[in-house]
Amino acid sequence: MDNDILLDPITMEIMSDPVISKLCGHSFSNDSIIAWLKKKETCPNCNIKITENDLTPNYTLRDIIEHMELLKEHQLQPQLQSQPQLQPQLQQQLQQQPDEASNSQNENKEKVEKEQQIKPYIIRELCQDDIQEAAILLEKSTREDIFMNFFFINSPGYRITGGTWFCNKMLTYALKKARVWGCFELDTYNNNQQSISGVMIAQPPHDVNGVSISEMFKVGMYMAPIKLGVSVLSRILKSSDFAERIHQAEMKNHPNKHWYLNCIAIEHSYRRSQRGSDLIKQVLHLADSQNASIYTECDLEFMDFFKIHNFTTSKFYQQHSNTHDAPHFYTMIRNSKK
Repeated sequence: MDNDILLDPITMEIMSDPVISKLCGHSFSNDSIIAWLKKKETCPNCNIKITENDLTPNYTLRDIIEHMELLKEHQLQPQLQSQPQLQPQLQQQLQQQPDEASNSQNENKEKVEKEQQIKPYIIRELCQDDIQEAAILLEKSTREDIFMNFFFINSPGYRITGGTWFCNKMLTYALKKARVWGCFELDTYNNNQQSISGVMIAQPPHDVNGVSISEMFKVGMYMAPIKLGVSVLSRILKSSDFAERIHQAEMKNHPNKHWYLNCIAIEHSYRRSQRGSDLIKQVLHLADSQNASIYTECDLEFMDFFKIHNFTTSKFYQQHSNTHDAPHFYTMIRNSKK
């Protein structure tokens, strides 16, 4: 077999975790094509316009590469047995190869992260035209969130389409009842065209008393049983009620008025690149100017992020449910700096 078909056209190395473009049929290593598309949304081979959403795992190519690696090991084994003097040297080389591959991957990852840190972006409030793009981002970046996992665990068929629809309606509602900011990447090669990489929803002090069912119906949530399924909708309603009761109990006797930070989500490839901090600063500055506190919930993974911004942990809660994966979270509060 011609090994050229196994080479990544970008790195010219044997593909790792190969993916294929559904639009043009060309294959690449997952990491290298993702990094490429951050700079230029075209296929490196044929220049057709593609995005990350157009990529899908190339299982056939993956199996071929794994099979060839096994053949290589089998072919090498007789050589080791027939030439004992070469065995230590070859074993050392084989041990070094994974380390070299790992180092190469780490270097590529660090390079991509550095490029993303210096890539220009802006923070601004969302408008209606941004909703669908923001909904796709929000669904994708919270797909493994404790609540989203709980909502869709028994309904995988609704996971992406239903999740995106739900995020769309939530953002549409938030535009009417809260403040919604987005982080937008600027494409300097295309007239500073903007693409969203982060989103944050926060309810101001004058409107932190939960969700208005009538307003939710106005933005289309009445279609939820069809779009999400009855099981998913039931879980969403129960979890929302549980979280809101905790919110009200936690802040009932709090001395200051407060903002409710409902969510902050950053595209996975842009995390740890200052974007989350720049987003949350929008509500921090507003809260401080109003002598207001900020309340939010998060899981263990994101506690350090909030602590950096002077939130303190209040309590740990777990929703009572007959399933082991019921939502559990920490409540966190940031008091005004005034």
